[in-house]
Amino acid sequence: MLLTCKELEKRLIKSDSFVPLKPRFVLIGSIPEGTRLKPATELDLTCPLLTETEQHDFYVRHDDPFNLYANNNNDDHPAKEFIEHGKLNYEKLFVVFMTTLKKLLFEMKDWIETNTNKRLSTGSAEMFCEKCQLIANRYKGLYYQHCKNCKFSVTHTKMGACLIFTC
Repeated sequence: MLLTCKELEKRLIKSDSFVPLKPRFVLIGSIPEGTRLKPATELDLTCPLLTETEQHDFYVRHDDPFNLYANNNNDDHPAKEFIEHGKLNYEKLFVVFMTTLKKLLFEMKDWIETNTNKRLSTGSAEMFCEKCQLIANRYKGLYYQHCKNCKFSVTHTKMGACLIFTC
């Protein structure tokens, strides 16, 4: 799993939307803490974006604590693709992140099967069921919900991505 995540990180760093955001995976949770009781069946990773210095390009206003505002709206801002009306569009960032992971994992299918003993749970790039695909089309790419009839290799809990593999 760790090998797959490192390969995914290499590819994510090179993907168009994320090159300026400098994504990196950081192992968190019971494995680095040394508190894991059973063999690992999952990895807890966080994916910080930007360097610490570049993170200061954003600020929180006291009258609007649920938004991140950009200190500059210049065309050279590293997150310019995700800034609208001076603030970070979380939904767009999250959907682009999830769809990029899905695309990269689909492209990595052969690599995963060759380099690990795992395989993706689906071989299809189209994973929405017909009903959810209609909803996704209506929201023009800003939708990442799904029902039990959809088949996914990438899904999410709260604001985190989950990569689903089968043995």
